[in-house]
Parts: sequence; structure tokens; C-alpha cells
Amino acid sequence: MAFDFENLKRRIARQYGTHAAFALAAGYSPRHLVERLGNWSPFTVSEIRWIALLLDIPGDQIDLYFFTPKFDKIELEVTSDGLE
Repeated sequence: MAFDFENLKRRIARQYGTHAAFALAAGYSPRHLVERLGNWSPFTVSEIRWIALLLDIPGDQIDLYFFTPKFDKIELEVTSDGLE
């Protein structure tokens, strides 16, 4: 399952300016962060805890940043009778 990290990306940009600057502050290579944000490799529990700490993400909001399912956009054709 792929996850939507848009909330996380926006928070990183707001607090650190760039993903590269955040990766450096977190002790990761920029490539490591890109792999995680691109759903190529999953975040580990330790990474989620560390990132949440650095970005001041409250524990009750972690799911909004790390576990929002990513859905493909599906276009539906609308006819006069309804949906096809």
C-alpha cells in the first residue's frame, strides 16, 4: 500500500525550507528521504518517531502525516442518465 505524504512534505517545507535541509538535520541523505517520501522504501518506526520529534508532530497526529492512504484519481464519465 502506498501512502500520501503531502502533509508531511508541506510540514517539512514550512519548518526547514527544503527536503534536503531537513534530511541533513535529521541525519539522512537527501536520497534516503526521497526514497521514503516517494513510497520506494517504507519509513521505519524509529524514523517516524525521530521525524515526528524534529517536526513537532503530536503523537495523535502521526497517522495524518505517515499513514494516509494514497488513492489514484479515477475519472468517471457522467452521462445524462448518471454515471457509467
